[in-house]
Amino acid sequence: MIDLETERELLVRTIRILTERTRSLDVELHLSEPRRMSWGAGAAFRGLLGWLFQAEAPDLLERVFKPGEGGHAQSGLAIRSLNLKDERRPLFRLTVFGDPGQFPERIRDLIRKRLPGLRFGETEICSVLTGEILAPAELRLTDYSFSMTGDFRFETPVRLKRHKEIVNAAEFSLAHLASGAAERLLALGAQFGGLKEAEMPDPSPLVMGAALATPLRRSIRWLSQSRISDVSGKTVCMDGCGGNFTYAHIPRETALLLEWGASVNLGKLTSAGCGAYSVRWRGNITGRE
Repeated sequence: MIDLETERELLVRTIRILTERTRSLDVELHLSEPRRMSWGAGAAFRGLLGWLFQAEAPDLLERVFKPGEGGHAQSGLAIRSLNLKDERRPLFRLTVFGDPGQFPERIRDLIRKRLPGLRFGETEICSVLTGEILAPAELRLTDYSFSMTGDFRFETPVRLKRHKEIVNAAEFSLAHLASGAAERLLALGAQFGGLKEAEMPDPSPLVMGAALATPLRRSIRWLSQSRISDVSGKTVCMDGCGGNFTYAHIPRETALLLEWGASVNLGKLTSAGCGAYSVRWRGNITGRE
């Protein structure tokens, strides 16, 4: 029998440990010529980082970049496109998991020194502006009411798997999102938090909480797009679910998990910018709209 109080404590502890070992860094590229951007630009930025690590820091390639290639290992980074409207100054957020005292500083130094002069598609990177290395905001269960209403907006294709198949737009639901968030929490907790299975929450109550939530509005579509890698020349499939939906009566533990998931991207190709989403809690989260 599941002890809900114990599971609640394990959830809060796991998120706290991962938050302590997560850092984010904003990177703005200044391009020589305008380049029309789509959400596939995150994959192009990832390709640049892969080339950079391979040429200048092979240990980062193995410990941060490559762990997510093959098997069930998670990549040590996630990419989010923050501003693609400015065709000469695209802005990305790089989230790094692992050793906060070593990897982020090294990555920022490499980006500053080595990206200027490289090609970004048909244009050249003239200079790079990087922000501060920041820790994520602390997520506290006490900030949430017992039953939440959330508006979810999917900014880049969400590629979640169920029974080894990518979840399609017709069936994509809050339960799928919660399941993806729980899987990512457990995987990152084991790989970068050093946690054993018994030290992390049972995902079933969290997913069940999402499955029992009430759908209020839904506009989900299938985003079908591929891109050609600027570095390898290979075709990268970036299909997935996009759009938005709103659910009510979300238990606060599930809400906490889903808000954490919004900070790290969910599903496949998170290191290439896929799986980015945002959530807005309407009127029933302490101190916020």
